[in-house]
Formats: sequence, structure tokens, C-alpha cells
Amino acid sequence: MKRRLAALLLSVILCVTGLGFAQPAAALSSNQLANRLVASINAQRKAHHMAPLRVNRTLVKRATTHANLVRTHARLRNTFAGEPSLSTQLRRLGYPKQRATQAVAWSSTQHSLLRQPSRSKAVRARLLNRTYTQVGVAVRYVSSRHRYVLTVVFARPQSRATQYANSVLRQLNAERRAHGRKALTMNSALVRSAHRHNLTMAAHDQMSHQLPGELFFAQRIERAGYRYVYAGENIGWNSLQTVHGALQLETMMYNERPPNDGHRQNILSPDYVNVGIDVYFDRVNHKLWLTEDFGSR
Repeated sequence: MKRRLAALLLSVILCVTGLGFAQPAAALSSNQLANRLVASINAQRKAHHMAPLRVNRTLVKRATTHANLVRTHARLRNTFAGEPSLSTQLRRLGYPKQRATQAVAWSSTQHSLLRQPSRSKAVRARLLNRTYTQVGVAVRYVSSRHRYVLTVVFARPQSRATQYANSVLRQLNAERRAHGRKALTMNSALVRSAHRHNLTMAAHDQMSHQLPGELFFAQRIERAGYRYVYAGENIGWNSLQTVHGALQLETMMYNERPPNDGHRQNILSPDYVNVGIDVYFDRVNHKLWLTEDFGSR
């Protein structure tokens, strides 16, 4: 009887000891936690009548890199010494960022971690920002601190039109450098002026610097908020609605020869320091419209 009791007692001790060191059956993996957190973020956005954020693999990769750094250093930081900035890393990863931000937090349990989107001011402020359309979430366990670290990257990618416009700008500045000219910088007021003119040309399905009821281009530039000393404008359209189509227009302008080289003169003019480039996809007339507004103040 004593031997049975001793054996039973030993069995109970072993069982309890085993439970004390085993991972709880309800514990979630890092990926499961990340998925739950995304669902929580989007539930809050839905409650505020906002569109859900789409998970982007590049943003997840950036979030994971930073979460791993937190685990390595065992310190909660938004940026570590020697770590590339968020903008730099996203650029290296090939993400066409228009705007991006990052939030970090940590919790001692998975349950409290899953509540971070509503409890953390840093996370909540960003998830309720209508600017952002994509998200990347990563979770890591910092064993030395017995805590789960959460890194969330919120971002809004550039539109296809903006990516094309930036490609045109890079080509335009390469053409200027080949002639010893300084690079032009994109100006938001000039972009606004260029975009308005693209919309007008598309509405009339006609290429012109001044359409019926429209101001002269210099007045349009000033109306957009750019007070100029020098101003100029290049326009064109292509049935090829791809980045190659936009760059093809820039190449044709650059390759002009006198006396019909007005576009080329604008591209290479030393008088300009700013430019506003807009690409517009005209679904009705199946055209890509390009307007380049040049200026200096």
C-alpha cells in the first residue's frame, strides 16, 4: 500500500512538474499572432468606417528585421544605432513609398500583446490614419525579457502614375546632366498645375497648351500656387499606357532638332530649377497624357 501511494505521488509530482515547464497548449506561433493582430487592426478600422489595410510582404520583411533587432538588443527602440532608416530600407527593398511610419510595443503575454492595437497610443494613432493603405506586422519573443515584441509598419505606396512621373524625372535629369545642367526638383504646386491640365486635355481629347475656357499655362502655374520668374510647359500623349510609353514621350522631346525643338529647350534650360510632372491614364480615350510644367522663382 505504501509503495502504491509513493508511486502515485511520484506520478503526480512528475505530471505537475511537466506542466510547469511546457508551453501552454493555447500558445500561438509568431505568424498566428501577426495574423490575429492584423485582424484586430482592421476590426478597429472597420468600426471607424475605414477601409482595411492590406498586408504587404515587403512591409512584413521590414517589420521582421526590426523585431529581430529588438530581440537581439533586448531593448524596445524604434531605431537602433547603425540601423538604416525606415525610408532607406523600404527604398532598398524596392517599395515605392509615398508615406510610411513604424510603431513598436511589447507585452509580457500573448493575450496582452493582442490588445496592443487598442492600448498602444503609437499603434492606434497610425492604424486610424486614413493615409495608410498597407501594413506589415512581425512578432518575436525576447526570452531575456520574457516579453513579446510587436513591430508594425504602416505605409501608402505611390500610385502607378506617380511612379511613372518619377521615372520621367530621372530620365529628364539624366539628360540635363549630360549637358552640364543641374537636376530639377519636383514641386508640388507645379505637379498640381500639370495634373489639372492633363485632366482638361483628357476631357477634350485634345492636346493643346490652352483649351477652351482654360487659362494660359503661365497663369495656370501661378493659380496652382507657384509664383514664377521663368516658366515653361511640355505636353504629349501616347497610346502606350506603360512606363515605356511615358519615357518614350520624354525621349522624343529630348531628341527634337531645330527649329522645332521647343520641348528640348525646356528640358535643357538652365533657367529652371523646379518641375511638376504628371502622368494621367485616360481610360475613355485610351491614352497616356504627360504634362511637364517647368519653373523657377
